[in-house]
Amino acid sequence: MKDIGRKNRRDSEISADVPDFNFEYNDSDTLEAELAEWYTYSEEPEFVWNLNAFKNFLNKNYPNKKWKDLNQREKKSHILRLIDYTEIDHKQTRDDACRSILYLCQGTFAEVENMDEYYANLAENISLLYECDIFNVFLELFIFEINNINESVLADGKYAPSISDNVEMRVILSVLYSILEVVRLYESEVEAKRVNTSSSNYVQKFQYIKQQLRSELNKPILKVNQLLSSYLFQLINKFCNQNVVFLPIKKIILFLWKVLLLTLGGLDEAFKLKNEHRKLFNLSEITENPREIINQMTPATPPPNPVDIANEIQLNNPNSSYKRKKNLNDPNNSVNGLTKQTRGIDSDDLSITNGINNSSGKLTQFGISTGNLSNNSNEPNESENCELAESESDKNESQVNESESENAERAKRPSSPPPLPNEDQIKILEAANDAISIKINFNYHSKSLPWQPKVRINELENFLDQERKKFLGFGDLPNDQDTLIGLPNPIHESIRILKQHLYTSLSDEQIKLEEKFLKHPLSTKEVIENNCESPPEILFSSLLNNLPQYLICLLKILLTSIPQIRPKADSLQIMSDLFPEEISGSHYLTIKLGIDSNRHKEIIMKGISGILLLLLKHFKTNHVYQFEFTSQHLLFANCVPLILKIFNINISSFVQSKNNNHNLDFPNCVIGNQPEIDVEELENGDSTVFRWRNVFSCINLLRILNKLTKYKRSRIMMLVIFKSGPIFKKMLRIKQAMLQYYALKLLKMQTRHLGRQWRKTNMSTMSAIYQKVRHRLNDDWAFGNEQETQGWDFQSDECTIRNKIDKFIQRKYKSIEEPLYPDYVPMDNSFYGSIKKDIDIPDNFESNYEQWLEEEVFNNQIEWDMMINGKKSSILY
Repeated sequence: MKDIGRKNRRDSEISADVPDFNFEYNDSDTLEAELAEWYTYSEEPEFVWNLNAFKNFLNKNYPNKKWKDLNQREKKSHILRLIDYTEIDHKQTRDDACRSILYLCQGTFAEVENMDEYYANLAENISLLYECDIFNVFLELFIFEINNINESVLADGKYAPSISDNVEMRVILSVLYSILEVVRLYESEVEAKRVNTSSSNYVQKFQYIKQQLRSELNKPILKVNQLLSSYLFQLINKFCNQNVVFLPIKKIILFLWKVLLLTLGGLDEAFKLKNEHRKLFNLSEITENPREIINQMTPATPPPNPVDIANEIQLNNPNSSYKRKKNLNDPNNSVNGLTKQTRGIDSDDLSITNGINNSSGKLTQFGISTGNLSNNSNEPNESENCELAESESDKNESQVNESESENAERAKRPSSPPPLPNEDQIKILEAANDAISIKINFNYHSKSLPWQPKVRINELENFLDQERKKFLGFGDLPNDQDTLIGLPNPIHESIRILKQHLYTSLSDEQIKLEEKFLKHPLSTKEVIENNCESPPEILFSSLLNNLPQYLICLLKILLTSIPQIRPKADSLQIMSDLFPEEISGSHYLTIKLGIDSNRHKEIIMKGISGILLLLLKHFKTNHVYQFEFTSQHLLFANCVPLILKIFNINISSFVQSKNNNHNLDFPNCVIGNQPEIDVEELENGDSTVFRWRNVFSCINLLRILNKLTKYKRSRIMMLVIFKSGPIFKKMLRIKQAMLQYYALKLLKMQTRHLGRQWRKTNMSTMSAIYQKVRHRLNDDWAFGNEQETQGWDFQSDECTIRNKIDKFIQRKYKSIEEPLYPDYVPMDNSFYGSIKKDIDIPDNFESNYEQWLEEEVFNNQIEWDMMINGKKSSILY
């Protein structure tokens, strides 16, 4: 496997500079990409097996006919016949029938010549299969395969799984996944014009199928009496903890992710659901859709390293005399003599207006001109710029002439026009323009901030308390935002502006309602009626007991899937649907297997990041304590350091990964004439600038970190302790707006704790935060002097959150078994309720039970007439 290691080393040598690329963030990739990533390159021979099995069954009933030659009635009757074959005892016949159905789910690729025909066959076949109830039939087959797992294989701890150990399970999962994915994405593919359809009936038909399938998946499966998503979580738990290593874990994770996407809904559905819940709490709707706003942003160009610029200039032009003269008296002088330049690019003198002439909007000289400032503030910069200009313009003269010209340049007045820059200086000007995010075409237009500022209620109250104590000597007026007597007029204006941008989150209202439930349990009612029937609520209630274990299993698999890191000996075996039984010694096959294994890991990371983000997003919309329960268990499972470990790899090479080949992807590998691929083409991979799944994974992991740490001081300090600042700064070199936005949000949280010196030397990053991240009017993130001295206690903060979560879960989900207020539980006086009650009988009564029956029951006569009339009698109770 030396070539696999060579491939990893080759990826790490990719340039750190990621060029601009057009990435559109969505819930998932296109239908073509999602179907291609479902199959590994090692499964390519099985496509022919599916074709042969289908031909054998078709020739038995329709000799010398193809699938496209049959009419609708014949196609449906053949599908029903195949369903009958899947229920027989003979294993080979049952497997061939499943493969025949899988061939239909793969678009009958042998009968098409281009992608348009393939998608037309795929849509027709999937609609027919769903009408014949194939999805539910294969769900039963899948549960049957899981229940018949070979126990002897489980007992062997040293068993090395291979692709032949889960053939039947992979075929069944492929049918289920194909139906689910085509139903979920067909409408969006037609709208994006990636799929051509001659009739709108298919679109309407798939809309109906999608709604029907969603309602089915939100109900428990009859065979196991639980949700499909919950059952798939159990399989992941079984894979990690019960040594069921031959489960196709990549396919199970992808299938679970798509089931959650269909049942819960994507990000747009979560945004609509959030506004619906805000209406019920009498809150204003949110008009700013984060995804739409971020898509309109342009990526900020990261500040280049001046040392790399100088080295590149000298490599391209060895005769260049671009050298910075060393000042031996300067204690900050570096070996390469570029210390002052580094400070010039990264210092706080860099802002969005530096270097721009007010009239023409151009950089006017080889330094950064600031014409709108006073002459006194410009003198040090001009002296430095003149020194650099002088050292470049006199490169062909002797040292004596050079020193004389230097004195002449220094004697010039500040208003003297600067010398014109040469080619080397133009390169440095371009680098400075990149550093401050200014386009070289000088078409600079001022724009407003992309987000409306927000103010939280507690921030307004804290501001009022502070100003009252400052001017009046007291400030303890809880829940009073209107008393402004004695405060000066500027404070009145400040409070008016704060109230204008006041924002009440849905989470705050949910917390208030929960506190009201604890104080008044009998009189408080739920604001959202029938919330127990919503998909997030159904999912959370089904996962509640085992959700911490499920999250740990997902993080274990994510740890094993980190690219560019060699797995440990005791790590999970995640290659069961990839490795053949015998690894060939062929150089080509070894390279192909190495690319496939790295691709396999990237797809697993994509699926897990999508699952975690979906859970956090929908649980937070449904109820904040469901979100806090999930996020806290992720925190306890070391999710934060794991994500930072992923980002600490060569993230540029990860984004530009070459672990893919378009000609080997399905369905390209089975449609039309296949070109021959040599080793060099296999190693070079696709010609794409970026890998969609890897950028998607990075953005998802950044969003997960943001959700885990937002407004949690102790968790933000975890990021500071783990030294995540340089890691997020490194990610800014990837020129993608959404990725940079979430990295900047994480940096903004930490700026007040990183110290004044860090903020001073990273002003380009601070400017990017100011431009792109939403402003909180009372948030002192850029200075935060008073925050640096405040103490923090991780355990006490988490314990406070945990206590609130436990009360919420006990009230809502465990009120029957363990009521929060036993005295308020209504008495059950019904006959059946009395029978169900367990009564403790004394031991002496049990030993003398027969004697009690003789004396009190059999020998005692009961006068029923007198008892009915209400008269006193010997009545037995």
